[in-house]
Amino acid sequence: MSTHDNSYDSTSVLSGVEDRSSKTVETKWHGGLDLGLLILRIMLGGTMGAHGLQHLFGVFGGPGLAGFARVLDGFGFTSQTTLLSWITGIAEVGGGLLVILGLFTPLAAAALLGVTARTARGPSTDNLQGLDAALAFDFEVSLPDNVMFRLDVAAGGREVRTPFVDVDLAQAVVPPPWQDKLGRLHVRRLLREAVADLLPREVLTRPPRSPSVPVGAWLRGPLRQMLHDLVRAPTARVRTLLDPRAIDRALTQSLAPRGNPRQAWALLCLELWARER
Repeated sequence: MSTHDNSYDSTSVLSGVEDRSSKTVETKWHGGLDLGLLILRIMLGGTMGAHGLQHLFGVFGGPGLAGFARVLDGFGFTSQTTLLSWITGIAEVGGGLLVILGLFTPLAAAALLGVTARTARGPSTDNLQGLDAALAFDFEVSLPDNVMFRLDVAAGGREVRTPFVDVDLAQAVVPPPWQDKLGRLHVRRLLREAVADLLPREVLTRPPRSPSVPVGAWLRGPLRQMLHDLVRAPTARVRTLLDPRAIDRALTQSLAPRGNPRQAWALLCLELWARER
């Protein structure tokens, strides 16, 4: 009798364990969080993938393999620059695609981090230390590869490099030591001191902001008639390329007080480009 009881007890205990372990854990879908992460993945993966296509095939105004190999040579990579160009482009395209799909995310993130981290030193940093070496690295590596590339893309065809990226200006402001360039409260000490008598104090002391061009003020002001004559005209070249009704809607929305002028600016640039072809 006792043997039968022990067998029954052990079986019931094991059955309970199996029942508890066989329960499936319900996964909840958090709409806002999951949607936000999806958007971030698409933005990051799309940006890095497009960057890789620029390096591999020269699309989107990129340098292509040969051009990027020359860029790497200027950054201090002295050998196998073509191979490094292939590796960089493939890692960016493949890593960006995996990030978008959510597959092998740690591997994709490691690939993207590896190609964005610069390991080559600039040609003049060997004899420098501390902040002087960091500033030289920024000037020789970060400025041409990162800052200027993103600035040119964001500028949308506008010339925004002058006067700061000027050879004569660089020869005057680069040699001084870092103590003369960085203040205790604000960076860009040389620039602030150079224009101290030209700008109000609130402008000199405000935090840095991303560069912006007053496209809206131009299109609603001095360029409004030019935009009307070139883009709204029935003979506009852009109207043979795009839907005229969509162009009129874009112009109306762009020129509204709270509208986004970028569409009107893009149409104007496209029209000017088409007239030159």
